[in-house]
Amino acid sequence: MDTVIGGYLQYLIRFENIGDAEAINIVVEDTLNSNYFEVNTAQVLDASHPYEAINRNGKLSINFKDINLPFDDENNDGYVMFKVKTKSDLQVGDKITNKAEIFFDFNYPIITNTAETTVVKDEDLDGFNNLDDCDDENNSIYPGATEIINNNIDEDCDGADLLSDLSELSNTSINIFPNPFTNEINILIDQEINFKATLYGTTGKILHSSNNSIFINGATIPSGLYFIEIEDLNTGEKVTQKVLKK
Repeated sequence: MDTVIGGYLQYLIRFENIGDAEAINIVVEDTLNSNYFEVNTAQVLDASHPYEAINRNGKLSINFKDINLPFDDENNDGYVMFKVKTKSDLQVGDKITNKAEIFFDFNYPIITNTAETTVVKDEDLDGFNNLDDCDDENNSIYPGATEIINNNIDEDCDGADLLSDLSELSNTSINIFPNPFTNEINILIDQEINFKATLYGTTGKILHSSNNSIFINGATIPSGLYFIEIEDLNTGEKVTQKVLKK
């Protein structure tokens, strides 16, 4: 999970009465770590039942007094949601952990699972954080990006360039010319394969798609950068090449 340094984190704490009698009072306590949080900013956002909340220097206590929570499966659930501001001096890679205690009447507390949040960044603003993005300074490189044939760049962050992943197409000579082009784009493949050629722009909009076509008419599109994808319809393998319209 990612978070904005100095922003708010939200926590949802659920509880359930699995005893054999009504729970008269329930208290949820969360001792917030001052290394991670501006502890006095904690604020309850929502709860399943009426409550009283007290924050004593980071010890957040939510008291469901006289909740009388039933123990039957249909009505024995409750929750509280709160937010708290993170410290502005957190660093990328820091792991924020948090857990709470739930008291049912005079019983020993139930300890919740520990929630862990990792502070990340997205320098190139492509929607993928630095833990997933293999090049967070290039917004054309991210998981799921279109691989470009034979350019020694791992665009989709799968750990390999396109040619090392493909079998038959990687051993097939595909010549797309002229490049740059003015009107027509010719496609020359040295083996007989059942293929689909797709022309699309940098936004991903498909401008042309046809099966086994040896040329594409690009006379009507404006000058700029485009991509041609060749897909082997028998194997599903794909290669992509950049083309430039004069």
